[in-house]
Amino acid sequence: MGDLENKRELVIECKFDSLDKINPWLESICVDYKIPDTRRFDISVCLYEAVANVIMYAFEQPLGQMISINISLYTRSIEISVEDEGRLFNPMDHPEPILPSSISEAAVGGHGISLIRSLSDRIQYSRSGQRNKLVMLFMLTHERLNS
Repeated sequence: MGDLENKRELVIECKFDSLDKINPWLESICVDYKIPDTRRFDISVCLYEAVANVIMYAFEQPLGQMISINISLYTRSIEISVEDEGRLFNPMDHPEPILPSSISEAAVGGHGISLIRSLSDRIQYSRSGQRNKLVMLFMLTHERLNS
């Protein structure tokens, strides 16, 4: 991964309005560290999907719970972790959706985890006590990892 150059954290409340805070924060990091546009898109989509899933599914009644987002910037990669204290959910166990045979059969939603898998270079999940942690790795060079 290379040497750790910087680490940034954003803590947001578990509500849909909080999604508006992610892109300006992420964009400033991407500009500061000259992240390539193609990776900016991948990182943005994956982070948005991961946080939106927490907001929609982690808590039966979201009442001020917090979501921690940490970005570790390395020489050749970026590692992003999303942590919450919601119900146990391991996205690694989530099956890939069955692709529809036509547009008319396509369902809206249900593809976020699949997007995260395809746009990131590696994902890991862990649970410690009551805390979920999803880690997504994005290589910044042309080298790609085997999952």
